[in-house]
Amino acid sequence: MTGINVGGIAVHLETLLRALGTEAFDLAIAFVSSGHDDPLVEGLGIARFDYSVLDRRPAFTQSFGSPLTLATQLLRLRRLIASTRPDIVHTHTAVAAALGRLAARTVPDTVVVNTVHAFAGHRHQPAYRRVPLGLAERVLERLTDHTIVPSRAMRDLGVESGVLRPDRVDVIPHGLRSAPTDDDPVELLRREVGIGVDVPLVGFFGRLVPQKGVEDLAPMIAGIAEEVPDVELLVVGDGSEMGELRHAVASLGAGSRVHFLGWRRDARRLMGAVDVVVIPSRWEAFGLVGVEAMAAGKPVAAYAVEGIPEVVVDGETGVLVLPGDVDRLSEVVAGLLSSPAQRTRMGAAGVVRFQNRFDHTAMADATADLYRRLLDSAARR
Repeated sequence: MTGINVGGIAVHLETLLRALGTEAFDLAIAFVSSGHDDPLVEGLGIARFDYSVLDRRPAFTQSFGSPLTLATQLLRLRRLIASTRPDIVHTHTAVAAALGRLAARTVPDTVVVNTVHAFAGHRHQPAYRRVPLGLAERVLERLTDHTIVPSRAMRDLGVESGVLRPDRVDVIPHGLRSAPTDDDPVELLRREVGIGVDVPLVGFFGRLVPQKGVEDLAPMIAGIAEEVPDVELLVVGDGSEMGELRHAVASLGAGSRVHFLGWRRDARRLMGAVDVVVIPSRWEAFGLVGVEAMAAGKPVAAYAVEGIPEVVVDGETGVLVLPGDVDRLSEVVAGLLSSPAQRTRMGAAGVVRFQNRFDHTAMADATADLYRRLLDSAARR
């Protein structure tokens, strides 16, 4: 059971479902659509796969839904679980995970697994939301047989805050399928987006929401331009902060430097067009964009928050700076743009790290092993 939006969680789930489809599992998913064409379902190509759309909501909504909507979804989900009688219910995203766990606990002998992509009661929430959400997470965790987190930072944060029990949590980093071997040349990709092949190009890939540090993009590109006058920025993604970002870059006189592509299904392919990938996130449980950048052989400049340092190795596959230090981030990116040799070295190191640590097979194997371990334990009980 998952809520779904275009972005890292959709990429993770699609990758996981494809990989688990090669295992001895029958798969089904119930989800809330983002309002886009359902990216998680289209083209999965899994033979033993079924899905149910419980509700359709607008993209980028921050609403948790009305009580009536939530109650209706809970009842529909409970009926779905009761009729299919799954051995395991694996939940994702905050609201969907709450509904999924409540519904699963009404059906006997169902093992409940939850993946935490971010804590609902995280410290960046105002207190009036953080406190009740944190309490809800503690209660819901008691309905969960086991929790998966993508980074050690998330595990430690969850255990320290009392949301997670240390003996019931596994760290399973997100993985990706290897990129195709016939990558498009930079010249072709640059031509597609209307950027010269010799232009120093920085790329931002992700949702345009406050979590992703979107407000830092405009001052960052302006700062880089002081050292690299012909720099340009490629923004691949969309979200609630799109209008604010457009206004900010225009106010700084950087509008001509920034190219907005919106959502692109080939975002990972487009990474081949940029020189440096930036991740100015305020908080990030893992940072799948960093893995995508390494798979594409691109160095990363990022804020060192939560799970990011477990993905990007500072000085080896990219450069990490203190969260919110826009000036330092600009300086780092300008330095990378001015040093092709350093970019090449970091990009090559990133490819090796991706192949050794973040290939999708390791994620799928660890998840399948956890499923079997939990089922064996349930059978003994």
